[in-house]
Amino acid sequence: TLIMFRVIQANCGRSRAAVIDLGVRMRDSGVTSALLQEPYVDRGGRITGLPAGMRVFSDSRNKAAVIVHQEVVCMPVSSLITEHGVYVSASGNFGSIFLTSVYCQFNAELEPYLLYMDAVLLLASRTPVIYGLDANAVSPLWFSKLPERSRGYLNRQRGELLADWIQGSRAGVLNVHSNVYTFDNRRARSDIDVTIVSDSATTWAAYEWSVSEWDLSDHNIITIVVTLDPASTVESYAPVPSWKLHSADWRRFGDELRTASMDFPLEQFRAMTSDEQVTALRSLVHQVSDAVFGRQQLRAKRRVSWWTAALTDARRELRRARRRLQHARRTHSDSATVLASYFRIARKEYERMMLHEKRNWKRYVGEHQRHPWGSVYRICRGRKKCTDLGCLRWNNELVVTWAACANVLLHSFFPAAERPVDVPVPPEVPPVLDPIEVDTCIAKVRSRRSPGLDGITGDMVKAVCTAIPEHMTTLYTRCLADGYFPTEWKRPRVIALLKGPDKDRSDPASYRGICLLPVFGKVLEGIMVNRIKEVLTDESRWQFGFRPGRCVEDAWSHVVSSVEASAAKYVLGVFIDFRGAFDHVEWDAALRRLSDLGCREVGIWRSFFSDRKASIVSSFGEVNVDVTRGCTQGSISGPFIWNILMDVLLHRLETHCTISAYAD
Repeated sequence: TLIMFRVIQANCGRSRAAVIDLGVRMRDSGVTSALLQEPYVDRGGRITGLPAGMRVFSDSRNKAAVIVHQEVVCMPVSSLITEHGVYVSASGNFGSIFLTSVYCQFNAELEPYLLYMDAVLLLASRTPVIYGLDANAVSPLWFSKLPERSRGYLNRQRGELLADWIQGSRAGVLNVHSNVYTFDNRRARSDIDVTIVSDSATTWAAYEWSVSEWDLSDHNIITIVVTLDPASTVESYAPVPSWKLHSADWRRFGDELRTASMDFPLEQFRAMTSDEQVTALRSLVHQVSDAVFGRQQLRAKRRVSWWTAALTDARRELRRARRRLQHARRTHSDSATVLASYFRIARKEYERMMLHEKRNWKRYVGEHQRHPWGSVYRICRGRKKCTDLGCLRWNNELVVTWAACANVLLHSFFPAAERPVDVPVPPEVPPVLDPIEVDTCIAKVRSRRSPGLDGITGDMVKAVCTAIPEHMTTLYTRCLADGYFPTEWKRPRVIALLKGPDKDRSDPASYRGICLLPVFGKVLEGIMVNRIKEVLTDESRWQFGFRPGRCVEDAWSHVVSSVEASAAKYVLGVFIDFRGAFDHVEWDAALRRLSDLGCREVGIWRSFFSDRKASIVSSFGEVNVDVTRGCTQGSISGPFIWNILMDVLLHRLETHCTISAYAD
């Protein structure tokens, strides 16, 4: 089956109504990308009016923009987002491609834009590039029709310069002959909008270029249909399974789970290895969840929440008015003047209705902000918030593909250990697991947290524990007795979050890696941590981080009171920040500390700190890295391990100075 996707190119003429209408068209027709020129910009300098789920990347002047739907993995190339254009790397089941939008100012020299396009080609190398240009230039190369009243007719020289660049770069022009002009208003008509593809893109896919009339801008809408051979595409798959849990029938889920567990009698389950038990339990939960809840579709929902039937009728009437006006002009009918007036009235009414409905929707959302899980959430369910990953600089080189950027981030989040773990495991036999220990940890599981790679949520784990508690207790008992932490539970799904909007997207240090671990594994971690807490007696009282009932304000209050109580004339303060503290914890130090505390489960902790991996996944691939040190951010044990290691330092220092340790 051939793979097809669509790209829209349009000059919005700074019209808010045009941007809103464009977003609706993208949703209705399944278009995932758009190359815009002169988009609407609000007073805050933002391009607004597009539906949720659309990500916007603009040049430094907000004259050109690339719009990409959230289901497409995209990364802006910050070094080539300038006053001359915007450059975005996009990846999906079609592979990888660069999208570039350029607005060539009519009264500005064309050469700087051509130099910018040269830089794009140089960085892209053999990766396909699609340029969307409002060139403000005409040429037979892109089938310009040259009526004498056209502004483009007076500027053939710009067209000759651009045509020379296209031929010299061995690029291709997608424009084809059309009876519809790309620019058309009451005063002039011309073909000044050009779609260009790089040399590598000409053989990468087949293209169908068309221009259609648009009622809300002087420019008409260009649609590019890209068709690829399946052999050159990347298979799309759901990396993390998810189910329709918004109206879950948990009683039925429990009943079906008990029935399905009969295929794994407890005696047979006990005879399995720990990894086999984990696989069997996961498969059982997936099977029952598929039957009871049903899987979420991979493709995001396409709809505009505020759109109404009245708007559809108004848009249809506007198109009819335009067609009648054009027919009258072509036939030199006396009714052209009246029809032109009617068309303007219809367009203003359509714009008014769109803005009115959008304002009403915003007002409705604002009135319901106090109820985050209420009606607005139910209407918008399925939309997900994305953090855009930028192309990264690593070892003085620009990394532009998604897989390479994911690999760079993983190595930044998980630095390699300088020495292997070599701590002997004492021949201790841990106490037998009490089912109450499992229940205690299950009760602390949070429901609305994102799941790990297995897709099993906190609510599902609680339901499993209620339905088949013996299987879960058997599994955790086996892990503790064997001193083995299952491999599947040691592989987190890593989400890269930008630390702040002002951070440099090209710097790997600007991102924080959040690890989403399987909930079943978190329960076992909780059991392990609770057992150490029972024998822990030397916690430092000056540690205010990761301790129940303590916070940063308490730490600062302790500092202030210590300074005020001092009889000295001066008080010297030393402020120390451990950069990447969790990421650099040495596992052998953690194991020795656990052994010194009298931990009888050192064997399973050693297994926990071995053969770990981390993964960044997307809808068309995954990247993995070996993890050899550090406490996983997002784990149950991470803060606890950090505190018991810090306690050693705090105990040594507290006899010499006043200490206040905290975590921000």
